[in-house]
Order: sequence, then C-alpha cells, then structure tokens
Amino acid sequence: MRAALPATSEALSGLPLPRLSLRRNFAWTLGGNVAYATSQWAMLIVLAKLGSPELVGQFALALAVTNPILLFAGLHLRSVQATDVRGEHPFSDYLRLRLATATLAMLVTASVAFLGGFRTETALVILAVGAAKAVESVSDILHGLFQVRERMDLAARSLVVRAATSLIAFAAAVYYSRSLLWGAASLIISWLAVLLLVDLPSSRALLAARETANPGWNRARLWNLAWLALPLGLGQMLRGLELSIPRLVIEHRFGERELGLFVAIAYLTVAGTQLINALGQSATARLSQEFSTGDRRAFGRLLARLIGAGVLVGAVGLVVSLVAGSALLTCIYNSEYAKHTDVLCWMMVAAAVTYAYVFLGTALNAMRLFRPRLALHALTLPVLIIACCTLGWWHGLRGVAEGICLAEFIAALAYCWLVRRALRGSKPS
Repeated sequence: MRAALPATSEALSGLPLPRLSLRRNFAWTLGGNVAYATSQWAMLIVLAKLGSPELVGQFALALAVTNPILLFAGLHLRSVQATDVRGEHPFSDYLRLRLATATLAMLVTASVAFLGGFRTETALVILAVGAAKAVESVSDILHGLFQVRERMDLAARSLVVRAATSLIAFAAAVYYSRSLLWGAASLIISWLAVLLLVDLPSSRALLAARETANPGWNRARLWNLAWLALPLGLGQMLRGLELSIPRLVIEHRFGERELGLFVAIAYLTVAGTQLINALGQSATARLSQEFSTGDRRAFGRLLARLIGAGVLVGAVGLVVSLVAGSALLTCIYNSEYAKHTDVLCWMMVAAAVTYAYVFLGTALNAMRLFRPRLALHALTLPVLIIACCTLGWWHGLRGVAEGICLAEFIAALAYCWLVRRALRGSKPS
C-alpha cells in the first residue's frame, strides 16, 4: 500500500483534516446510508419489474449464502478500528488484515458455490455477488478510517457515488441481458471503480504523516489484531446466519418465488435500519472516548438518547405498516406482494425491537467488550432456527416473520442484561 497511499500536503505537515461535530457526522452518515440503501432497494424493484419473484429470490439466495462468509472474514474490523482511541494499531494493520481475510473469503465462497449443489447459473451468481461484497469490504475499512477521525462526510460521498453508479450499471445490465449474473458482474466493476477513484484518494488526504510512513508488515501485530477481533467476527457470522437462515428456510420449504416475495417485503424495514445505523456509526467514536475517560454520566446520557431515537423510529414504522401496508406494497411492487401485508407487519415488529436494542450493541463495542456479544448470538441462533422452522411450517411466510420476532425479543433482553452488567462493573469519573 506504499504506492497506493502517498502522502499529501496535509499528511506531510502532520496535521490531519479537522473532525466534524457529532451532528454533522450524523447528517452526512444518514444521507450516505439512505442513498446507498435506496439504491439496493431499487435493485430489488428492478428485478421485480423486469424479471419475476424467482429472480428476486435468486438474488436473495446469493446474499444469504455469501453474507455469513464475508461477515466472518471481515471480523467487524471497522468497530475495532473506530474504538481504537489509543492508536494501538496503525491503519495499515487494519487494511492488510482486511485484504487477507477478503481473499480467504472469496476462496470459501467459490467452494460453497460450486460444491453446494446449486445450479450452475445460481453458483455463478453467488460467486459474483461474493466478489462484489469482497470489494465493498475493502472500501468499508477505509470508511472505518473516516469514522475514527470523525469525517463521515468522506464516507457519505463515497456511498452516494457508489449508490448512483451501481444502480445505473445494474439496471442497464439486467435490462439488456435479462440476466442476474450480468447484473452482479456490473456491481463488481462499479464498486471497484469507486474504491480506486473515490475511497483511496480520500484516505490519502486524511492520513497523518506517521501513518503514511507505512510501518511495514508485522505478523505478530496482525495476529494480535485478528485475535482481538475474532469474537466480533464470529458474532457477525452468527448475525449473518440470523439474517440468512430465514431465507434459507423459505427457499428450502417454499422455493425461490416465495423467497423473492418475502425479501422484497422485508426490505421495507431497511429505511429505518439505515437511520439507526447512521446514528450508531456517528456515535461510536464519541461513546468510546467518553467511556475511556471514565465519564460514565455522559456515556449514559448519549446512550439513552440513542435508544430513545430507536424506539421512536420503530414505532413510526410499525404504525405506517398497520395503516398503509397494503397500499405501499401495491404501489412499490404489485398486488401479488400486497397479499402478504401480515408479513410486513410482523417484520416491522421485529425491526422495532431491533431499533430499540441495537445501540446497546454499539455501547458494548465502545467499551471494547467484544466476546459477550458472541455468546449472545450463540444463544439466539438456535431459537431462531427452531422458531422459523416450526412457525414457518404452520403459518408459512408469516410464521417465519413471527420466528424472527421471537428471536429479536430474546436478543433485546440479553443485550439489556449485558450492558447493565458492564456499566455496573466500570468505574465512574
């Protein structure tokens, strides 16, 4: 990375770009996340309009297979990076480890795609989606640098460019080829272009002189970083399985068509998710600083405000789905999707619970308590599997949504207990 990250005038002076306020960081993060989530949703709409629920289901299946692999390989390094307020590891360590794990993830994805009993076309789609996600994971670690320096405007600009270019390329590829494989290939090209032309130049402008000096490859330091992040990686893999298992259950039990209907309906919860993620990403570094200085009162006040915002967003989404769910599904997709308004309502209930407790996970990351989250996800995963299989057998797609709700309630209770226990054990300022 010596040639890829040359020093700029700012870096040579040793003066990194000034950080932004929490409010401005949140505004930028929200704008970037909303733009990116909108483009992902628009891709589903493109598949639904130009193709069929089966094509949407094939895309969802590819994501269900690749997400746990890429999430584990990513080791949630961005959270470790954002909470590294003492600078224990230089940025080059995070980047090198991410490049190594992304390469390994691609090898595993290829093995699963071609040895998993999928049709050839589906296997190629899985491989292409995995490659696109691997490129995206490299951009993510650069965005982690922006996050720890509290310059989320740089990450937001990247997300907006990525959203626009990928949506245009994806829609054009699907329109002219009527093939999801070409659509996935267009994502690889567009995301790689954004990485090289937007993210790398931004990171050069942000790095300080001491980091552009490139301390070199240190195997022991990388192993220490990987060991520190391993519980988060395992937790992310389990979280990815929690997202993928309902989809795999539906695909196995009902087929790709029903999977396409379920995923398109569930995606309506993403608008609130992006708002919540923007809040969490913007506040992580600030929470970590307040906890590391022992200012437990400020830490608690900020955490309480975040949780309150999550409760409000979840309540609004649930009310909208109850009042206008059928009309929304008909307007966005078609009347076939509107037949499953009950699925939308249950998914909104699950999302409301998630919005309320997700900041407790942010607080644990800020306290650098990574291992307890692994135990938490290990607890909720069996509940999710049993609930989705059982309730899905009885109630179909609605039963799968009910199973997700049950697992989210249990996760919320566990997170409350973990954070309360951690705060009682910390020393107040």
